[in-house]
Amino acid sequence: MTTASITISPAPPLQPASDYAALREAGLAYIERYASANWTDYNTHDPGITLLELLCYAITDLSLRTSLDLKDLLASSFGSGEAMQASFVTAGKALPTSPVSDLDYRKLFIDIDGVRNAWLEPAPKTVFVNCQAKSGEAQLAYHPFPGVLPNNQTSFALKGLYDIQVDFDTFFIQQQVRAGAFADEDTGRQTILKKVRETYLANRNLCEDVMTIGAVPVQYVMFCADIGLDNEASVSEVYAEILFRIQDYLAPPVRRYSLAERQNHTDADGNRLTTDQIFDGPRLANGFIDDDELEQSERRSRVYASDLINLIMSVRGVKDVRKVLMNKWKAGDGCLSGPPLANGEQRWCLHIDPLHQPQLCAENVALSFFKDIIPVGSLRDKTAALSQFQALQEKAYRENRKTVDDLPVPTGEIYDLKTYSSIANDLPQNYGVGRFGLPASASAERRAQARQLKAYLLFFDQMLTNYQAQLANLKSFFSADQDARTYFGQPVTELAGIDELYVDPAGISDTIDTVLAKLEDFEDNPVRKNRFLDHLLARFAENFNDYALLMHSLFGERGSEEILEDKVHFIREYGEIFRSKAYDYCKPAWENENVAGSTRRLARLTGIRGTNYQTHAASAVIVMTAFPSAENPALFQFQLKSPESDTQYLVSTNEFDSVERAEKAMRTVFQKVPAKGRFRLEAVENRFTYALLDPVNQPIARCPRTFSTRKEADQDLEAALETLIYSGEALFLVEHSLLRPKTDPSDAWMPVCVEPGCDHCEPLDPYSYRVSLVLPGYTMRFRNIDYRRYIENLIRSELPAHVLARICWVSRDQLRLFEQAYQPWLDAQAAGCADPTLANDQTKALIDRLEHPDFHTIYETGVLHDCDNEDEEIPIILNRTALGTLPLSKPEDPPTPDS
Repeated sequence: MTTASITISPAPPLQPASDYAALREAGLAYIERYASANWTDYNTHDPGITLLELLCYAITDLSLRTSLDLKDLLASSFGSGEAMQASFVTAGKALPTSPVSDLDYRKLFIDIDGVRNAWLEPAPKTVFVNCQAKSGEAQLAYHPFPGVLPNNQTSFALKGLYDIQVDFDTFFIQQQVRAGAFADEDTGRQTILKKVRETYLANRNLCEDVMTIGAVPVQYVMFCADIGLDNEASVSEVYAEILFRIQDYLAPPVRRYSLAERQNHTDADGNRLTTDQIFDGPRLANGFIDDDELEQSERRSRVYASDLINLIMSVRGVKDVRKVLMNKWKAGDGCLSGPPLANGEQRWCLHIDPLHQPQLCAENVALSFFKDIIPVGSLRDKTAALSQFQALQEKAYRENRKTVDDLPVPTGEIYDLKTYSSIANDLPQNYGVGRFGLPASASAERRAQARQLKAYLLFFDQMLTNYQAQLANLKSFFSADQDARTYFGQPVTELAGIDELYVDPAGISDTIDTVLAKLEDFEDNPVRKNRFLDHLLARFAENFNDYALLMHSLFGERGSEEILEDKVHFIREYGEIFRSKAYDYCKPAWENENVAGSTRRLARLTGIRGTNYQTHAASAVIVMTAFPSAENPALFQFQLKSPESDTQYLVSTNEFDSVERAEKAMRTVFQKVPAKGRFRLEAVENRFTYALLDPVNQPIARCPRTFSTRKEADQDLEAALETLIYSGEALFLVEHSLLRPKTDPSDAWMPVCVEPGCDHCEPLDPYSYRVSLVLPGYTMRFRNIDYRRYIENLIRSELPAHVLARICWVSRDQLRLFEQAYQPWLDAQAAGCADPTLANDQTKALIDRLEHPDFHTIYETGVLHDCDNEDEEIPIILNRTALGTLPLSKPEDPPTPDS
């Protein structure tokens, strides 16, 4: 038994800040360098050296606190283990992924109670193309076109479609029937198939879909054998064990493991599995599944007699196997309703019909047992063996029931990091600055000297206590919130007579906060908080660098505040964002969070506030509009108002005699988002409002509402800028594979690009792995060409590599018409989930809208002019502008009513 050492190591501390002697020497060196002309006594009795030694000791104390384990620092910062546990994402939530492979999907299905095994098989569907189709004739169909020559028609296969076949856990179903959970076995199987469908749709990959879900076809197998036993062997026990092992051989079970068991597993190189390897794949509820074992649990196509003999010989009590014959029933036939195939006996190899699951018909297995040459066993032994066989299955079922435990967040020890005691308390009592102070007989001069020393030491105290406040607020640095504060402080309290040293003792905490706020200037430029969030993003291999540069170029310093909010939203939702995950089309998808993972991820990476599908066209129209003024219906003003609450933020100070002039002034004012410095808070009868100023500091627009405090007015101004920047933004994603017709014939086909001779553009298939993304092209950010290029590049890099995207920046009218087609289609998909043919009309309407000639990307209007004017605002640039007309005038400032 070893014991801990009771000696102190002579080695210097690893951290320089913990080495008292080194700190003291460094302090003396500084004194000699900068004060040698006035300071000659460096001995320990010198008061200055005493203060240096106390400061060195205080630094070592801070170093000790800082060098605590991170789990201890965080636990101390949170104040309780429960709060710390709730604030961190565990391995079981952070490491699992959406299913991407057939093995991942099989794991999800096997995780469902009642599913023994499952397979996901590609189910390509052929589409035929009539290359000579005339107007009004069908161009596509699921069958060859009769009367059309083969060289005048071609075809393609729809990809991304699958069939799911389920191998039911018969024992589980029978158990539930006995318990009353299922009315009968057929009801149980249908309930399980429904759960499989729901699981697939909840985890469906982008541009993929399921065609059919059904039971894997079963082919029953029996065998007979002559078996020699040891004299001590029990016939019924050996019989039951043979049945159990042969059944596992025919339909290998998928074994589940607990977290502790998986931690002891090794990889191909003999190394223990790492945490990320253990949690790789989709998150399961009933234990971990090994990939290699799952791959080996495929449907058996042949049954070899040699395998059966080896399995029988491995059973305890078996002495020899003298003869084995195998047979099977016709596929689809029950084994108790009739005999096996006539003349189907096989001595060496029994072939199973393709894609069928062999199942042992235990009741028809015929085993003859011998001890030496004497036959043993009776019908009673077989009956007992069948009962024991069921008991073995029940035991195996129970043992295979595991839970997926999670790795807990490390729990640290809680220390008091925040409480600080002034270094004055550690000075000798004769200094008169500690807890006992000066005697009552001390002179006024002596008392003044003591206060002066306290005030001098207060500078060091404040730095040291602020450092401890930083440690105590460590949780705030890496939290995903929008509080841009990263500097923390606190007043010195553990010092006698401290109130005598502060001008305003009651307001000292507010004073410290104000000083720290000015230090980091977090109201205008939250650089430090952004760096902390960048650290968190980097842990997930994410970055906002390109987005940050673009936002800064568009909105200046304000861009940093907007990026801070975008990063916070992204980190908070990171565990819910899966780029390859599609939406569940059997559930409502309008005005809720049932959207594709790519949609949600792209929205968070680009700062789009709304991630759900909802009406945006109307809200964008009223963001900046013109309306008659109250004084004169023939005059107009422009305004900025919230589309959600209808709150007016700004109304133009000028009135215009036509809608065109008002809109022209509006476009000039809001061509870019005004910097916050262009706004002025104004006092109005003991209340406050704000106004937008022109280049000569004259009000262009003013908020029609007033507020009781400056802070309220400033908060409303922030909301106005937020509305101006983000209002009306949307992102819609349409999977073309879901637009495929569900009936044949059908008139709801997407068009294809094909010539009469069947020459065609690639890809010919308009459905497989194709998506359309629809965005409004008229909002504040989205009309900027550079911002569009950024989003388009981001879309192509974020979507799975095999998915081809069509990106459309549409007008207000086109977005409104698209939404009028898209919402009914989503509703029809959900309502007609059991019968997809019910959505045919809505599918045709959506295809017609996507393929409409007016449904295209819009650009800022450029101008053509003569050569005398070379300073046009928006020149004609290929793929960046649309043709427009030359304006009558080009005002430097917003036009006035008289212009």
